[in-house]
Amino acid sequence: MTDNVEPESGSRQRLALNWLLGLILVALMVLIAVLVTRGDDEPPVAATSTTATTLASTTTTGASSTTSEATTTTAAETTTTSEPEETTTTGPTTTVGEQTAEDATQVANDWLAALAAGDADEAFALMAPASQADVGGRSGFDGMMSALAEGFAAWHDAENKIVWTNEVAASNEGTLYVVTFVGTVTQEGAVARRAAALPVFASAGQPALVQPFLRGDLIQWLSPEDVGVPAAFLAPPTFEVIVPGLPEVYFFVDDAEKIVGDTTDQGDGSARSTATPTGAFDVGEEHVVTVVYVDDGIQHAEAVLFMLSQF
Repeated sequence: MTDNVEPESGSRQRLALNWLLGLILVALMVLIAVLVTRGDDEPPVAATSTTATTLASTTTTGASSTTSEATTTTAAETTTTSEPEETTTTGPTTTVGEQTAEDATQVANDWLAALAAGDADEAFALMAPASQADVGGRSGFDGMMSALAEGFAAWHDAENKIVWTNEVAASNEGTLYVVTFVGTVTQEGAVARRAAALPVFASAGQPALVQPFLRGDLIQWLSPEDVGVPAAFLAPPTFEVIVPGLPEVYFFVDDAEKIVGDTTDQGDGSARSTATPTGAFDVGEEHVVTVVYVDDGIQHAEAVLFMLSQF
């Protein structure tokens, strides 16, 4: 019986060893399979990472991305920075046209403000050299300040003020403008609806400056009459004035294009000038006619209110 037991026991041991080896082999195969599987999975992970990077790059380029918004902001900042440079460069080089007309309006208002504030330094500095010289320089101008406070300075605080600026003439020397003020103004204790005109000269390449004192004799208003209230026309008006000498005469209605006056020598040292505006006027509306005459050393401007009344 002993001979029969040993072989069976050895057989069982070998069988168990074989099973153990088989299990180990299976485990190794599973481990290898896992490692192989993980190895095979690594490229897709890398590919996914690459794809994500590519998409992020594409998204960054897109219009809806944060980076794109930052780029847009940078562009806007660049545009904002460049605009003032263009304005600064273009402004001073423009000596005729709309920009200088705006400058003429501004300097006229600044001059009125300086007079109203009693600032003789500023008021004198805003005057063209020819006007400075005509009043006898700074000392002569200082002596006029009290009179100016009752005259032009009152326009600074005028109520319901309207300002019209028109180009009178331009040459190589510069451009002459007339700034016309309309408003309810208090002068010498009287309150009235009035008009006043102020020449402004812009020398070529130089700032616009007021030119208030190169005046000649007063204009004689025949039509409309200067009676302190708006003159009433029953039909479309024809303007008629008498001016000293035989100067060039220009008419403006509000901010309309200038009309060159039809001027005739009267033989007595004066001239009669007429002009008929072509525009239509609403009945009952207030308008202002400004007359400028220019002669050797004279730049004289006056303004009168008128209206077309119901009839």
